[in-house]
Amino acid sequence: MIEFVNVHYYYKENSSLILNNISFTINKGEFIGIVGRNGSGKSTLARMFNGILIPSKGKVLVDGLDTRKAEDLIKIRRKVGLLLPNPDNQIVSSVVEEDVAFGLENLGIKPEEIRLQVDEALKLVEMEEFKKHPPYLLSGGQKQRVALAGILALKPDYLVLDEPTSMIEPEGRKLITGLLKQINSELGVALIWITHDLEEIIEADRILVVANGKVKEYKKPKELLGKADIWKEAGIEPLAITQFMQNLKQYGIDFKPEEFTVQEMVDFLCRLK
Repeated sequence: MIEFVNVHYYYKENSSLILNNISFTINKGEFIGIVGRNGSGKSTLARMFNGILIPSKGKVLVDGLDTRKAEDLIKIRRKVGLLLPNPDNQIVSSVVEEDVAFGLENLGIKPEEIRLQVDEALKLVEMEEFKKHPPYLLSGGQKQRVALAGILALKPDYLVLDEPTSMIEPEGRKLITGLLKQINSELGVALIWITHDLEEIIEADRILVVANGKVKEYKKPKELLGKADIWKEAGIEPLAITQFMQNLKQYGIDFKPEEFTVQEMVDFLCRLK
């Protein structure tokens, strides 16, 4: 379990708060979406999960380990992987397989174990045929898969995704999205997915809405996705189905708030007819 307990964060003492009294929990194996406008504090939040940033007040616990304690950080960073928007910021080697092995080598893992874990990670992201390639020859989506493989090689329990598809081409975006959801469902790795695209997190267990450094909502998607006012406050473009629901209400047609997918709405309208 990851626990944020009354977390405050500011870059300089007496400056304005970036995060203001944030508290929530995430269980192992969950798929959590995090949304908010630019400047809401969500990227700062992302870097607190594995101790890159430390709370100014409050605490972040990962399976009982405290990010404020230097002696806990190595264990925390093996448990919590962070995938950044731009894969070029995470790729450090000139050959794909060497880049995937980088984190394992820093942990002093035996060479034969590194070989096995690198091959397994590259297979998971469908990049094993590119293991001898230089990363600069790869597409944006392929680079993001290499960066992901480097994290998966460490076998994390939690994967924090900071806008993981924002800088890659549409085809690569589709592949990465499917791959991440597969990792969650088949390997049981918890996903903490930060995004502006609600379509990416429509299958999440819960969505955390951040506005002005505070948690505004933390509920199941079906309790939130039909409410246009929430997304307006958060600076997020609502789903098209949300606007459709609002239009129906203007004509006196009510619906259950949990009916938000296209098929559910079609079924509802058929029953209405």
